[in-house]
Amino acid sequence: MKYFVLLTGLILACYLLGFIKKSEKYQWMDRNYTTAIKGFSILTVVWAHSGAMLSVGGIQFVAGIGVALFLMCSGYGLEISYEKNGLEEFWKKRLLSVCLPFWVVELVGLFATATFTIKTYLFDFCCLKGFDIVLKAAEKIGKSVDFYIIGGEPSAENKKYKEAHNLSNVHFVDFLGKDELREYYNAADLFVLMTRGDTWGLVINEAMANGLPVITTKRCVAGVELIKDGENGYIIEVDDTEALVNKVLTLRDNEELCRQMSLANINKMQTNTIDQIAKNHIQVLESFFKEKKQ
Repeated sequence: MKYFVLLTGLILACYLLGFIKKSEKYQWMDRNYTTAIKGFSILTVVWAHSGAMLSVGGIQFVAGIGVALFLMCSGYGLEISYEKNGLEEFWKKRLLSVCLPFWVVELVGLFATATFTIKTYLFDFCCLKGFDIVLKAAEKIGKSVDFYIIGGEPSAENKKYKEAHNLSNVHFVDFLGKDELREYYNAADLFVLMTRGDTWGLVINEAMANGLPVITTKRCVAGVELIKDGENGYIIEVDDTEALVNKVLTLRDNEELCRQMSLANINKMQTNTIDQIAKNHIQVLESFFKEKKQ
């Protein structure tokens, strides 16, 4: 928590410093105004996602508000720019001011991650999703629990691991349509996502809506935001095979706990529909712009 407090102070200092150094006057929705709002939006997203990485719950919805504000200001700015200049140098500006900075920041962040390699970044989606940890857990647990890993062709490494350790309780399943996927959700007893990094993780929402207890990591924003450890699932450390084994066995051996978590997730997702999320965002944005006009 102390690191998050320090980060919050740093972000606030950066934002206030930007206003202090700016000598231009701000007028409603002019270029300076929208640029300031976009800067605030970016810092808001960084703050919320950093909080998720540091296991601070209850603030991740702020990132969605930041993204919405940024897109609104960007869309407005693009429309005005198009009216004045057409598409003159549009792609050059996008590449230099948007794409290139994004790639630089993305690669710097990834190189700072201990588990990062170029091969993983370019080719190994399965590694980022932590399927290798699931395989190790399946080996330790044995045939009392079957694991279905759904979503495309497994990597060569995961195939070899399964064959080398004779994991008959592991089943790789290709991408499925919504109706087929729903059948697997209905047949499952719990859902596991051992991700090493997800900006959200929509499958968490899907699993909860289908009444499944969820086990995921501290690097899954959806998990940090929606799962209360021990009540409707478990949040564990990245790459922690032993913790995964322990939580799976706990749920396997406690049918009543599974049932309670299942009901908790169903109840939680009934108030987390797309319509309700949209209404919440609209309410926040209307309140924001109303205050700015006063």
